Amino acid sequence: MTNLLNYRLDDILLDHDRSGKIIETFVFNQLAAFCDLEKSFLLRHYRDRTGREIDFVIENDRGEILGIEVKSSSSYSASDARHLLWFKQNIVKDKPFTGIIMYTGENTISLGYNIYALPMAALWN
Repeated sequence: MTNLLNYRLDDILLDHDRSGKIIETFVFNQLAAFCDLEKSFLLRHYRDRTGREIDFVIENDRGEILGIEVKSSSSYSASDARHLLWFKQNIVKDKPFTGIIMYTGENTISLGYNIYALPMAALWN
């Protein structure tokens, strides 16, 4: 991807927008491969007219939903979970829902409401 976009290493390290897009694409590729292997999973994206967005929404054939927000930062804040919480309360409602903020840090933290911050390394654990 970086070759096709003609990005140099400095272009990525110094530009949060570019590095974020690369990390989000990387996570998408990992999730898409997993969902292709497990045919009962549907991988989607959510965005509404007001700008609420969830990077990845995965639903299985039992109706369980996983919302994933990807952050290219080693830290996160409670506000990073606001769209996940809104989605849980207004779209998912009574279905089982887990929200994840995937970030480049090292710790798994519960943010309450069945929403967690997970390190990207969790993709392989």
